[in-house]
Amino acid sequence: MRNQEAWQVYSKYRPDGYHYTAGRRKDTNKPPSGLNMEYRGGYVADYETAKQLCDELNAEIHRAA
Repeated sequence: MRNQEAWQVYSKYRPDGYHYTAGRRKDTNKPPSGLNMEYRGGYVADYETAKQLCDELNAEIHRAA
């Protein structure tokens, strides 16, 4: 199995403010790049919403382990 890291909140600044999404590197042995990143949930304007999604995704990882 690939060496995956935990889901975390990533931000992007747009003219109407910051937007947030859940993301992680697919393989921690490779550098972060567009080909090595995985995102879920799309961008949202609320940090807490993105953080909650990250917490849920990380809980799924721990249940599967």
